[in-house]
Amino acid sequence: MAGVRRVPNVAVQDALKELVRMKENKGKVGWLESNAYPDGTPVAYVAIIQEMGSPKNGIPPRPFFRPTIAAKSNTWKNQFKSGCKAILAGNETASTVMDKVVSGAAGDVRKTIKQINSPPLSTVTLQIRRSRNNTSVKPLNDTGHMLKTLTYSVGNEE
Repeated sequence: MAGVRRVPNVAVQDALKELVRMKENKGKVGWLESNAYPDGTPVAYVAIIQEMGSPKNGIPPRPFFRPTIAAKSNTWKNQFKSGCKAILAGNETASTVMDKVVSGAAGDVRKTIKQINSPPLSTVTLQIRRSRNNTSVKPLNDTGHMLKTLTYSVGNEE
């Protein structure tokens, strides 16, 4: 039929716009610059020391980000793919899909932090904790501040 112009389905156009929004958004998991311990030490600074270790200060690595990424990246990819299908079906938006995937990733990092049991704390660290009436021997669990302040964000900022 010459001269007949097909009008694209509005729902399909909307779904495609949502998929483009997915590409524009970035998900981040970590600590805000404003997150600090009472003495002013940034939580992100302490977290990277724990992740990588500091041999010159006698702090062994207790990685939680890298193992979480290695263990969960396929899960996150599958959640993302399912979310894209839900967007195409008109059941989700880009922001809700991204929020679900990134908040889940933050939860996965929290879970890994809670599961860290080694290497064990040094005798000095245990003595410092006991002097503050903290009897926990669990690494990464002195005050719980690092775990409590872990957050995530979704947005299009760099």
